[in-house]
Amino acid sequence: MTDHWEAGFPEYLRAVGIEEEYLHAANDERWDEILQAETDEALARTGKDVGTPIISFRRDGDLHSFFGPVMSRVPRGDDALRLWDAVWEVATYPGMAELKRSIRERPQFEGSLDGPSSGLASA
Repeated sequence: MTDHWEAGFPEYLRAVGIEEEYLHAANDERWDEILQAETDEALARTGKDVGTPIISFRRDGDLHSFFGPVMSRVPRGDDALRLWDAVWEVATYPGMAELKRSIRERPQFEGSLDGPSSGLASA
């Protein structure tokens, strides 16, 4: 991690409700090998032409991994359950490769770094 991140990092942590005591973990190299191995494993299942996040599902003994979901809103309650069930079905369907469209709106997350409740300036 470069020094310019450290200048704003405590503010970012506070904005999303994470205690500053975790700041040291961002520069802790003990995590590097584990993170790299998990990233390599996920990319081996998805292919290297995807970004993050990558999520994995186990169904009938098979492990399926996909890029996504990328969302501009957090679903709640029954909406969240319906969405998860739909993602599960699509992601674990044999032969499913990709389903995509461009982002339609700016993120609308409570406590996001550039959201109205964050106290941080928008980019």
